[in-house]
Amino acid sequence: RLTYIPTAMYALRRESQRTPGVQRQRARRDGKQKRDRAVAFFGGPARCDAVTLDLWDASVKHAVGVAVPTKGADALGAWDPHVVLVDGGNTFWLRRCMEDWLDAFRGSSAVYVGVSAGAICAGKHVDTALWKGWDDPGIVEDIDDWSGVLGLDLAGGASVFPHASAEYDGLVAEKTA
Repeated sequence: RLTYIPTAMYALRRESQRTPGVQRQRARRDGKQKRDRAVAFFGGPARCDAVTLDLWDASVKHAVGVAVPTKGADALGAWDPHVVLVDGGNTFWLRRCMEDWLDAFRGSSAVYVGVSAGAICAGKHVDTALWKGWDDPGIVEDIDDWSGVLGLDLAGGASVFPHASAEYDGLVAEKTA
């Protein structure tokens, strides 16, 4: 059982020339394609029941399999997924949308797999998303200061800095000193 969470990629981009409706439509299509690839990785629809959960509106979409949940709360709770795959996108939007789901994530026995923004949110703090300036924190209008905002703390007290390479060694040394 797989619960796929593409919420981070659903954040609207203010600088985009596309309308919000077109941005959402494209993000949902891309999310479905990524979820389908994850299902294929786990053996295809015959071997992997899966749902897509949007944390923003608690909706379940793209259900594959039998006895899959129809309610968002069940996709992380009663359905008891084996894997929760939280995809990348805007870290700040994802973390904001996770707010009502923190207990469900922390109480789940599923293997949490975080990609990019999903990995950052698994760490102790999410402020590492500020380091490169890739994500727009202004997408969340009610939080001005992201320093110290907690993640899920699933990494034993460590924060996560994805896409790390030698190019960022100086930045990491500066930020962690």
